[in-house]
Amino acid sequence: TDNSGAHTKIVLINALDSSITELAEGAELWHPDLWVGASQSWDTELDLDSAGAYLTENYDHVKLKYRIKMERFWENLEQTQVIGVGSSRMELGMNPDLYPEWNMLNFGSQGVDINRDLYFIRNYVFNHSQNIRVIFISLDFDFWREVQDFASQIFAAPGYVYDANHEFWKEGISEDFLLAVKNNLVDETFQELYSSRGGFESPSVSWGSVAEVSCDSVLKKNESAYVEAKFQEFFEMVDEASLRNIYVVGIVFPQSPAYKETGSFGRYGPQRSYAEQKIAYLDSMAQVKPNFIFLDENKMGDHDYTDEMALDYDHLSYLGAEKLTARLDSVLKTLE
Repeated sequence: TDNSGAHTKIVLINALDSSITELAEGAELWHPDLWVGASQSWDTELDLDSAGAYLTENYDHVKLKYRIKMERFWENLEQTQVIGVGSSRMELGMNPDLYPEWNMLNFGSQGVDINRDLYFIRNYVFNHSQNIRVIFISLDFDFWREVQDFASQIFAAPGYVYDANHEFWKEGISEDFLLAVKNNLVDETFQELYSSRGGFESPSVSWGSVAEVSCDSVLKKNESAYVEAKFQEFFEMVDEASLRNIYVVGIVFPQSPAYKETGSFGRYGPQRSYAEQKIAYLDSMAQVKPNFIFLDENKMGDHDYTDEMALDYDHLSYLGAEKLTARLDSVLKTLE
């Protein structure tokens, strides 16, 4: 590097005689690759600095999990008919491997951000919806407060920008593109925790004796307005799905029954009276939109997910996922 920290030159050093051969110079050169022996056949039209580069070196667990799910999305592209999208509640609460006949993919990932989920559905799912018939999505409206902005953080990585610049590969992907995705930076040990269809089995602990409330359950005026706007955007997506003959199943996941003893609907609020209004609204929309199905698995705390079915106060364990996925299977059997 030079005095400013820029990587301006790549050289080849002969360790036997200490001779140096200069290979390339530039303003900023990073991560040279050296193929020894026979190289793989690459699609020369792909920019290998960007194709499938869904992670940069300074990543956190949120970005890492999303990168793993992107690989699962592309490698299952031709088989997936049912896809689950949303937060860690979906990630831990739906087991796609229990009912292989439905060709499910669990794309749920850590973090609540409806903007991230809608972006993925509109640009990836809808552009590759020739086989997809059903979208399951976690309706985490309890934390639609514009607090977590995972969309701008995740989709700023070179691979997502590259996808956007190529219309999200709506004409299909090449084998070399999938190979580029697989070869991109990832924590192999972490990746092995997920099944080939994105399943993740969390241990059974309990709902906990105390229901933690992380946020003020009373929404501020701007937060309430934001929630209303997100509901509108969500149902715009439902209408877009209808044009593609895709069902959307919205799920309110169960949380600790102990929240019944508080003034909060769940971990992030909101007030229970406000949540009841939103749940009633979702139920009413299911009556008028033929392709929208609403599943309230929370039931204001009066659900039938027992202590052994919980990981913590707002996530299911593998046993809870078995019950919830069985109910999703029952829904799928009713659809044409």
